[in-house]
Amino acid sequence: MEIQRKSNLGCLMMLVAILTGCLSRPNLAPQSFTFSAPDEGAHFPPTGKTKDAQKGAQHSNDVLEIKKITVAAPFAGQSFVYRTGDVSFEQDPYAQFLVSPEESLAEPLRECFRKSAKFSAVTEPGSAQRSTLSAELTVNELYGDFRDRAQPAAVLAIRLVLFDSKSRSVVLEKDYSRRIPLKARTAAAVMAGWNEALEQIAGEAVASFRQGGGKLETK
Repeated sequence: MEIQRKSNLGCLMMLVAILTGCLSRPNLAPQSFTFSAPDEGAHFPPTGKTKDAQKGAQHSNDVLEIKKITVAAPFAGQSFVYRTGDVSFEQDPYAQFLVSPEESLAEPLRECFRKSAKFSAVTEPGSAQRSTLSAELTVNELYGDFRDRAQPAAVLAIRLVLFDSKSRSVVLEKDYSRRIPLKARTAAAVMAGWNEALEQIAGEAVASFRQGGGKLETK
């Protein structure tokens, strides 16, 4: 029993040592984070228009519903995941999402599309407002990359599938990814990198559309 306890303690200390090597930690107090909505006008519209021009831009007649967000199994837990080698990953027991990654992403994504001035409305599942377009998103990568200790980064990759809500025909299917260099070796810096990546990806997704006669069309 005593041997087993010592073995478990040794494993825990080894994990802490590995994670401490990835991050700079002032203490080991647990921290909780969440994705946040973009600042007003940030990265929108991606064509470089000013905020005043954006305010004057006409929305399309489309109502977009963010129907489903799925996070790939290796990154679906609340604990932050760090890549330490080509095929090795570690979970951080001291840094986690406040809610599941799917829940954390949902409202910021809606806000990104609302602020893009490309839709008349952006809704959630169960809304009484009928959508004309439905989006399903799959997060394939969500981790802090510490393989290169000199150049750590936050990595986010999302696959977007956009459907016509009535016919269920695919309007757009595209992969988006970002790798944001970290400003510090901390969990907070990883979260800041993910937020920046999400903002850029949403801006690129919006750029995948153009308005034509009040109806949203793919490029």
